[in-house]
Amino acid sequence: MLEGFTPVIETPQKLNQKALYFIFQGKEILLTSRHQLPTELPANIIQVRSFSFGEYQQQHCLAIEMEGAIPKEYQLTNFRATFKTLSETLFRIAGRAFHLLHWDRTHQHCGVCGSKLTNSDAERAKVCSNCSHRVYPRISPAIIVAVEKRDKLLMAHAKRFPNKMFSVIAGFVEPGESLEECVAREVKEETGISIKEIQYFGSQAWPFPDALMLGFTAKYASGTIKPDGEEIDEANWFGINDFPEEIPSNISISRQLIDWFLAKHK
Repeated sequence: MLEGFTPVIETPQKLNQKALYFIFQGKEILLTSRHQLPTELPANIIQVRSFSFGEYQQQHCLAIEMEGAIPKEYQLTNFRATFKTLSETLFRIAGRAFHLLHWDRTHQHCGVCGSKLTNSDAERAKVCSNCSHRVYPRISPAIIVAVEKRDKLLMAHAKRFPNKMFSVIAGFVEPGESLEECVAREVKEETGISIKEIQYFGSQAWPFPDALMLGFTAKYASGTIKPDGEEIDEANWFGINDFPEEIPSNISISRQLIDWFLAKHK
């Protein structure tokens, strides 16, 4: 649970004197000229969808998707970049807002019969007005793993990465698969390496748009690195003295795993 934050479902009829507005347009969030969250609803914005989703330090939290012109004295900022300016707690609450807005936008009609979905009054869910099919916010589990070979770390460059950034191996869990099975499969598929001694490390909500990252560590068992050529175009073992110049930012659990390895081998 985020300290000071309480999830709510029903939008209050009357807001506190100040509320926190998490206003998004695409992948960007609206901030004040001082890089802060609005505490008053900016005038004349066009709201596509809006709802209350919690309270933080006795302030209502409202998620809003807007379109059109940016109000004066405000700016749109890439959401990922705000981890440098917002507190960790506010960044994570903003992630919840972004996740829920994406879910609301992409679940307007029933996947069974095509009828309109309506919001449940009892829980964070949508209910079909025709067949009563119930839909909850989508969460997509994904693994990420730091694989060690003595004093070296397995890192790869994915085709989607900018420039020459390297990171640890990651991938989405498939139906009928345990987390440990997914870890072993992803490493084998992407790099040709077999691993052992898989251990849980930690987790991180990753609302881009709806993933839950589950971190692991593992040891090299056998095999020679052979990038799959589809997702991964380069992979190698790196020690602390020959580490890649570009690695993920502090925002991510991938960086936490990398920092864990670096601290271990100082």
